[in-house]
Amino acid sequence: MGSKANNNEKLSKGLYRFIDKNQPEFRWSLCVSILMEILFISVSLHNNFSLYENDIITLIEYIIAGLISLIGVAIAGIAIIIALFTSEQIKLIDSLRAGTFENLLYDFKWFAQVSAIETAIFIAMIFVIRSPHPIAAQGVFYFLTFVLTYAVFYLLV
Repeated sequence: MGSKANNNEKLSKGLYRFIDKNQPEFRWSLCVSILMEILFISVSLHNNFSLYENDIITLIEYIIAGLISLIGVAIAGIAIIIALFTSEQIKLIDSLRAGTFENLLYDFKWFAQVSAIETAIFIAMIFVIRSPHPIAAQGVFYFLTFVLTYAVFYLLV
């Protein structure tokens, strides 16, 4: 039971990282996402979606490839960190500050999980874009583009 509570606490902490105003990732991602959203609105992306559809799908495919690469970087980071320290060194690190080593590994795990979730979302987006259904209403469309743009740039920081 304690492990489940600990996982829920880590999930809450991880999700909070996306909106923590004190983090430079938040500020940078927010600024870039706002600028991208201004660009999308200025070119009337929603109204002219059919003109940009193939380019958007190509861009999504490149984003998916990049996200898969980021998963590899995160897994390699975990492997390097584990191989870099002996068990005595890990104990020493944790004795200086409890949970430090585990938190370091959790950061890499969080990075890989977010990349994997975004990869699945972008794969689904290709199917949604290619479907015969109309695109979302304008407000929903621009909100979703903002959130997805923010998520990608958050990982790039």
